[in-house]
Amino acid sequence: MKKTISILWSLAALGCLPSHADEKLNAGDAASMLAVDFCGALVGESPDDIARVAASIAGLTVTKPMPASEIPDFVRKDFKSMLDLAPGAQFHVVLLDTDVVKRGTVIGVHQHDGSQCQVMAFYASGKYLGRLAARLKAPGSSWQAAPDHGEAKLYRSRASSGREVSMMILSSGYTTSMTVYLSRPEPGSATPQAIDEFANEVMPACVRAVLATGKFDPPWFEPRKTAEIMMSSDGPIALRMRQKVPTAVVGLSSRDNQLTCRIISGDPIDAVPAIKSALIRAFLALPGAVDNAGELSLADAATGRKLLLNIEPFGDRVSATIGLAHAEDQKLN
Repeated sequence: MKKTISILWSLAALGCLPSHADEKLNAGDAASMLAVDFCGALVGESPDDIARVAASIAGLTVTKPMPASEIPDFVRKDFKSMLDLAPGAQFHVVLLDTDVVKRGTVIGVHQHDGSQCQVMAFYASGKYLGRLAARLKAPGSSWQAAPDHGEAKLYRSRASSGREVSMMILSSGYTTSMTVYLSRPEPGSATPQAIDEFANEVMPACVRAVLATGKFDPPWFEPRKTAEIMMSSDGPIALRMRQKVPTAVVGLSSRDNQLTCRIISGDPIDAVPAIKSALIRAFLALPGAVDNAGELSLADAATGRKLLLNIEPFGDRVSATIGLAHAEDQKLN
């Protein structure tokens, strides 16, 4: 109870006022409800859905999005493994009011871009895991049981985008973790048409951003915040995550008052060579772009600037970086 009160005080300081509900649940059943009705409804979907889904669950408190560094220490400690997977991302802390949970404590953390969501039940008791399994397997449920992952129970579903969503349930002592996350796309799930569509939309957007506006807004990307692990910069980075196949993270950074746009893509893993080729083709299709013995450049007549495209491996993915050429290379031919 002391932990619950401390969390409520911290969330109140963040400007969140919990609502109330009539029916009380034990921590296990309450966590199960959040895992299915909140996390299951939001992972793989648009952040625009967060307020609507939250409003449908009585007694639920959802904070504004914040970086991991602003999450209260005692929450951050319990969700460290999840937060470490997405350095620089924005998160919502999720909590059920004490008027809803009659025994134990339930806390959740949802990544704002819909990549992952985790709910933890502390001091949970009863046969709630059996009730959760029955609900996930019930007729009409979108969830299907998958082979166990070690000691964890695993279920799979589909987001509206077609992306596979997984739910992993792991119970240890008096603590149960329920994690819903976007699975890596299956090999063969990215068609040549989808890869070309992706490259032909993201590459011109990156070039326009570097040359002129400094803004980046393809319609199928969702906003994320700084992720220095993806690229080094002494200026701000605006990242956007594509939720349909092929997936990508795109960063627009500023260094020495010059913009750079970086595309990192590679899911599904078997599509990496095709993604690399499509990005190069999309770049060379732009006015003023040439391949000079392997140097990919673009001379923009309107601004008098020259851009360079650098393609290189990024782990098991591919990275494409578009930036201004150095001053000595800026002369247009």
